[in-house]
Amino acid sequence: MRKEDRPHLQRSLQTFINNQRTLTGLRNDLEYYMRKAAWDSSNKKNSREWLLAELTILIKYHGAPAETGLRQALTDLNSRTVGEKIGFFHDFLISERERISEILQYVPDIEKSVKKKEIGRPMAPLNSALMISLFASTLDSRAYFCDIYVRRAIHILRSAGLTPLDKRIDYDQTVGAIEIRPFAHYQYVVRVFDEILKEVPALRVNDAWSEIFTRWIVENVQVIER
Repeated sequence: MRKEDRPHLQRSLQTFINNQRTLTGLRNDLEYYMRKAAWDSSNKKNSREWLLAELTILIKYHGAPAETGLRQALTDLNSRTVGEKIGFFHDFLISERERISEILQYVPDIEKSVKKKEIGRPMAPLNSALMISLFASTLDSRAYFCDIYVRRAIHILRSAGLTPLDKRIDYDQTVGAIEIRPFAHYQYVVRVFDEILKEVPALRVNDAWSEIFTRWIVENVQVIER
């Protein structure tokens, strides 16, 4: 299904990158062309629904800066640049969080609760990896989509001593997963998967093999730990 949908998605992304479509237009295209049955890996809910919800947040609460920032992140996005682009968009979301905090700083206390509702919930910087890697995997099948299962499975593997430990990689206790923020974090993911494929080449059943494999690890964690 993803292979069938890819040409439509690539065309929509390219028109957005070329400034021929707004962020709202891109979101509408994705809602139409991304089939639910093809995207169901993120946090045991549909990745499509998650992506559309995050794009709605960018449109509603970040406005024009988000359109510019995302367009820059998607320009020249492929399997070689995805780590760099994740880091770029992560830093953009940090700056947006600071911008919104600064706005609230000058709002009188009596009006703050109303203003907070108006501003809403900014997109979490940690979600940069999910969004940018999802788009990267659509534009270039060699890129890894770093969903929650990828992050959790790599933590399980390294805790069991089955994959190299990288002290630069932080651990998110709330979801039991590694964090993917700057370029080096994504490169660590690539290194882990490259080493796994070197040991078991047959795992590459299709472009989404890493999602299938890491979901299996998370659902069979007791087997791994033994």
